[in-house]
Amino acid sequence: MALEFPARQKRKAANRRRIVAAARDLFLEQGYDTTTLDAIADQAGLHVNTVYLHFRTKLELAAATDEEGLEDFRAMLTDPERKGSAIECWRGYIHNAASEAMSKNGGQGYFQFLRDYRGNHPFQLGLQYRRLLTDALYDDVDIEDGYERQETARVIATALWGALEHTTEYALEHAANTHGQAMAFDLVTSLSEGVDRVERLFKTTLRN
Repeated sequence: MALEFPARQKRKAANRRRIVAAARDLFLEQGYDTTTLDAIADQAGLHVNTVYLHFRTKLELAAATDEEGLEDFRAMLTDPERKGSAIECWRGYIHNAASEAMSKNGGQGYFQFLRDYRGNHPFQLGLQYRRLLTDALYDDVDIEDGYERQETARVIATALWGALEHTTEYALEHAANTHGQAMAFDLVTSLSEGVDRVERLFKTTLRN
């Protein structure tokens, strides 16, 4: 029998989800620096004091949006009904995330968010993504020796994350000179191409 949470705890959890969702929407629309906690509260339909009950700073809240994305990817990887390889799962995840980001103001808010927030982006987040990928890729690597299999999975995970970082850096450098849907197409396609390159590079070590 499932444990029922008291109404107050349920409401608190629901408010937190609303705050994180509102913050994510505003960060993607207008960037990090220009988004205020008051605006996030308005977007969530809550008083700003409620936001402060959950998050002491805007940086904390931005980190929560990152963590939510990480948990979404974890859920995709660990879904017992997941079809396809870990690389296919990663390709779909970053495609969907990039498509969502670029759907708002042609991606201008997203790139502004990256410029504003990138220096505060936690190193541990990338490490956690690579660990998730490594664990999932272990089953896809066609190597008998357990140690070599694990290390190869780790190298592939690092390459996938590196391709994402490289493409994002490139897009940031050129965002100011590219407009609207052209930028959306370039980013989404380039991210997919980066995954394709890594997959081709390790084709002989991956199970079909």
